[in-house]
Amino acid sequence: LAEKKAREEAIAAEIAKAEAEAKALAEKKAKEEAIAAEIAKAEAEAKALAEKKAKAETAAKKESTSKIVMTPEEAAAVEKIRKRGAYEFYRGNYKAALPFYFEVLKHKRDAESFEMVGIIFEKLNKLPDAYEAYEHAFELGLTTKKNVINLGLIGEKIGKYEKAQKYLEMAIDKDPVRADVVMSYARILDKQGEFKAAGEVLAILRDSTTSYAIKKAAEAEYLKMKKKHEQAVATGAAVD
Repeated sequence: LAEKKAREEAIAAEIAKAEAEAKALAEKKAKEEAIAAEIAKAEAEAKALAEKKAKAETAAKKESTSKIVMTPEEAAAVEKIRKRGAYEFYRGNYKAALPFYFEVLKHKRDAESFEMVGIIFEKLNKLPDAYEAYEHAFELGLTTKKNVINLGLIGEKIGKYEKAQKYLEMAIDKDPVRADVVMSYARILDKQGEFKAAGEVLAILRDSTTSYAIKKAAEAEYLKMKKKHEQAVATGAAVD
């Protein structure tokens, strides 16, 4: 009887020990989760602060640009330089036109001049430079359909998929049935592992147009994506 009692007490002690360890482990886990939550909160706040600072810097840059004051004589001289650049541009002398627009930007950093620089770089097939110029124009307020389309299409070509997706979404809001924009958007979704979403975008384009050529182009784009996706699935590389 004494031995039985001793065994029961030993078992009870083991149970109590296990319960204490489980409680300690649960408390430790709760503390770790609380710390992780605090870290995540701090990171989110830091990110929000960084974004707020970036927006404030962009706004300050725009404001300082808009406050550039030139005398009438200086403004006339800058416009004369701009006209010389335009003259060379419309003659097809793109390399000759570029320095004139660079000179204008030294005195007046305006969206229209950056857009012209972007157009010239694009014609010279210097796409990263064209993209940068178009983005400067966008930051200075040029949010036209033409500019966001340029940013989206060139962004796809140079691999800036996340930014290009944002610009193409803006472009589609402005013109939801422009085929090259919608297909570029679908390709970007596919390149980022969203094959199904890309297929849905192409299906909407195919079903919403009366153009036989666009329908065939959308179908061909989808079949190309599908083949690539199936190959990726077969090799275990697909993410969607």
